[in-house]
Amino acid sequence: MEASTGPGTQAQAIHVRGELKNKGNGPAVGAFVHLNARCGRGDDCVFQLTSPVLVSGLVGAGETVAIDVQITDRNIMSMWNGRQWIPTQVFHAITGESYEVVLEYKDVIGNSFRTVHPRGIYTDPVPNVGDAAERERMMLRPDRLTLIFLSGTQALRTLADAPSPPVDISTEES
Repeated sequence: MEASTGPGTQAQAIHVRGELKNKGNGPAVGAFVHLNARCGRGDDCVFQLTSPVLVSGLVGAGETVAIDVQITDRNIMSMWNGRQWIPTQVFHAITGESYEVVLEYKDVIGNSFRTVHPRGIYTDPVPNVGDAAERERMMLRPDRLTLIFLSGTQALRTLADAPSPPVDISTEES
């Protein structure tokens, strides 16, 4: 994934490039890619940053196709405020917020699948090292990235659905 600005233009784009190889016995239908933010472990902490962008309409069994898609400001997820659609994130922050590139596709029966390409191995930014179970989990975590293959579609949640961080408003009276 790379971000770029075209020469002499203001158009910005995030390019997602690679290869899509269908290792299944049947065709993959409607392959789309989108970017996610991750704010913790589990599906409840995943937020979709961009709308799906078409990679390929059909990828035959055993076939490999090149992925070369552009994600632009038009693809940023938006929310309705009662009068208009407002982007949930500014475009220039998408590359920094993106933690996962997700490829979603269906089989010919209509079953949904997705392959998640994480940016790194997610760790709690402030682990409880006083807990023996947490220390053991930290020692046994993977040492390199692995793709995550999941069935079903991702629940549609955007940064507008993310919980606000707790605000500590302390009032001191003099």
